[in-house]
Order: sequence, then C-alpha cells, then structure tokens
Amino acid sequence: MARIGRIQDAIAVRRDLDGRFGAVNTKAVRRLVAASLNKTAQLLGQSGDHRGALAVYGKVVDRFGADIEPETRQSVALALHGKINALQNIECYPELIEVADELLKHFVEAPPPEPPHLVLDTLVSKAKALEGLGDTENAIAVVDEIVRSYGCEEDNLRVREKLAYTFDLHARLLLRMHSYERVPAVVDDLLRRFGDAAEPGLRAYVASGLNSKALALGNLGHWQAVIEALDDGTIERLEVDAMPKLREAVARVVGMKAFAFRRLGELELSAALFSQLAERYGEEDSAGMRELVSHALTQKAELLVAMGENAQGVVVSDAVIERFSDPVDRQEERRLADGLGAKGMALIDEARYEEALETVDELIERFEDAQDSALRRQVTIALANKVTALEHLNQPGEAARTFEDMVMRFGAEALPMFDATIGKFTGASTAKEREALASALYGKARSLDELGRRDEAVLTLDELITRFKADENSAVQEVVSEASDARERMLDVGGGTT
Repeated sequence: MARIGRIQDAIAVRRDLDGRFGAVNTKAVRRLVAASLNKTAQLLGQSGDHRGALAVYGKVVDRFGADIEPETRQSVALALHGKINALQNIECYPELIEVADELLKHFVEAPPPEPPHLVLDTLVSKAKALEGLGDTENAIAVVDEIVRSYGCEEDNLRVREKLAYTFDLHARLLLRMHSYERVPAVVDDLLRRFGDAAEPGLRAYVASGLNSKALALGNLGHWQAVIEALDDGTIERLEVDAMPKLREAVARVVGMKAFAFRRLGELELSAALFSQLAERYGEEDSAGMRELVSHALTQKAELLVAMGENAQGVVVSDAVIERFSDPVDRQEERRLADGLGAKGMALIDEARYEEALETVDELIERFEDAQDSALRRQVTIALANKVTALEHLNQPGEAARTFEDMVMRFGAEALPMFDATIGKFTGASTAKEREALASALYGKARSLDELGRRDEAVLTLDELITRFKADENSAVQEVVSEASDARERMLDVGGGTT
C-alpha cells in the first residue's frame, strides 16, 4: 500500500497487526511484530511525522531490547538507528547522543548484518550532533575514533563517503576552534585519499575541505598559499558534474580564490574571478548559490570602484540593488546594503555628489534602525560618505551635523569600521588605495576627537600627515591639508599632544 502512496493505510494495517499479536510471546511472532513496528516507524518518518516515528522506534527498543534472538536483536539495532535519524531530522542533539551511545554500547563489538556500517553511521551521526551542540572538542574526539577504526577501509563507496565527510568535518571543527595551523594537514589527508575521486559526492567534500584550508591559510595571513592551493587545474577537475551540492562547493572555492587575489592587491584578477562566478552560477536558484552570486556581484562592484572604473561599478551595483530591492531575509538585506554602499562610493568618486546623496540616504533610511552588525556598519559608512558628499557640495554645516550624528549614534562602532579600512589598505600603492587609507585615518581621528579621546586623535592625524605629506596625488593632499587644519584646531582647544 505504501508504494502507491497510501502510507496512512499501511500504517493503520501495521498498527492493527501490533494490536492483534503484540502480546504473543513466541519467537516467530516477536520477530514479526518487531519488524512490523520498525516498518511503521519508517512510514511515519516518510510522511514527515518524525516524533511519531520516534515513539514507535522507542516501543521496539523497550519491548525487545533484552531479546538475544538474532533477528529480533537486529530489529532493535534498526530501531536505535531509526531513532538517531529521526532525532537528527528534528535536531534534538542531546537525546541523539544518548541513543548513539546506547547503540554503540550494545552493538559495537558484534554489529548485526543490517543495516550495513551501523557503527560507522552512528559515530558520524554522533559527531554531527556534537557539532550542532557546539561541543567541538568531543566532536573531534569522535572524528579521531572514526579515522582510527575505518581509515584503512576505503574500498566500499559508503565508507569512502563517510570518511570524506569526516575529514571535511574535522577541518571545519578546527576552524571553529581557531586552530588554523592544524587545518591544512587534515585537508591534505583528505586530498591524498579522495582528491582524484570520480564520485560527485566525494568531490563535494574535497571542495569543501579546500575551502576550509583556504580560510585557515587566510586567517594565518598566507594569501599566496591560498592561491597555490586553489589552482585552476584543481578547480576544473572538481566541477565536471551538475550535482547542486558539488557546484555550490566549487563556487565557494572560486569565491575564496577571488578574495585571496583581492587581499594580495591583485584587483583585476579578483574582479575577473568574481565576475566569472556571477556569470557561471547566476541562474542558480538555491539559497546558498543566490548568496554566493550576490556576494560576488557586490565584491566586483567594490573592486571596480577601487580600480577607478566607477561607471562600471555603478552598473554592477545597480544590478545588485535591482536583484535585492525587496529583500526577504537578513542575507538579502546585507547584499542590498552592500550594493547601495558600493554605488554611493562609485558616485562620489565620479563627482556625482547629488546622486551619491540620494543613494546613501536610501541606505540610511532603510537600515538606520537595524540591529545587525553588518547592516549597522554599512549605515556608518554611508553616513561617512554622506559627509564627504555634503562637503563637496559646499554644505559644511550639514556635513558637520551629519558627522556628529554618526559619532553620537555609532561612535563605538565607527572606530572598528575605520580600523578595518586602515588595515585593508596598510600596504596601499595605487592612488585610490592611498586616498582611501588617508580618508580612513582622517575619519578615525575626527571620531576619536568627538568621543573625547583627543590625544589619540592627534596621534592619528600625525600618522596621516607624516605618511602622506609628500604624496603627489591631489586628492590625498586635500585630505592632508584638512588633517593639518584639524590638528591645529585640536591643539588650540587644549589637551592635545604637542
């Protein structure tokens, strides 16, 4: 009956069987009832009633758990395994770990023939649950046990998939612990075992592992090593299949490589890769792919502005804004804010100050009450850009009020924003990068002054002036001149460093 979609009818029949024969104590009937209850639980799970399935699996364990007859014992193992799957579906991790430990206690030494790889599946499920609970150290302990017990059994595809997942999980757990220096070795082991695998599922884990390795190397500041780890040949070998999970994993690798080029100052290469990502995966409709594509577009827009290609930056930003004009979740709100922010920067660089004001005002109006830190950062940047636009439009009074508003509302948050920009352009070489660095130092100094930290403000201005006083770029010299005037005003008021 279940095969033709009459799941509820099938469940009713099996429940009737339990009602009629559940109290019969012969071995044959007990085997039949235990197997029938398991099938009932499976049907409940297929219908989406995972809690109902849990209850029935629990009945099997309670009623037959002490049975030593092999076939009934196998039904108990299947019921415990089914409970684990049901608990995983409802994300009830503490109870899942308890059931996994019960299964391992009774079956690790002599597992039944069905289901195959019962102990391996249970260990993997336990590691996933510990990850879900944030218990990283115990999750890694289970991962180590899996590798010790099954690391040499790579002939069976199911075992290979579980092992590949385990290495990928290990790398992600180490990232969560900030143990960045340990991640590359784990991923290299994954690559050694499965780097040439033909199966799409295995290649998806390899791609995910490579992304973890890149993240670890990036956090260690080894951006050139990121580029080397994510060479074009490796990426091409990974994506030769249309499997959605694999395509998304490869897209993340491409995005990570593009970001590494950006951190190394290779802006053209970075923009080209982000553009490639957006073009290749732009029609994908999964939430993960939509996020990756939108991030690539906003990154491309920012890079175009940084390279002085402001007109093209406006075009790409408009595409992002149109794509997320009616955001449905936090991620889409962030991408819309990114698009508006990039467009505002591009318009300022194009000296289209009235249009820039309209753009940053839209960003501020939409997100000024947001609690999300990423959105608040974009509002802070928008207010800083609004100050710049107003100053260029010869509205110093309004510019001053806007700056005071920014410091009053976001003062504590504005400083990290300026520091992030300063860190990003510390090794600035192009005129645009030097202007961005000088502007960030100036903005930080003004914010420090408004927050009553005048000594730090003067020291920041001193750093700006010393670094850029001989710069030949006129825009940078304009910032230096404003910084010198601000420094004199601060010292005249008193309390500054001489």
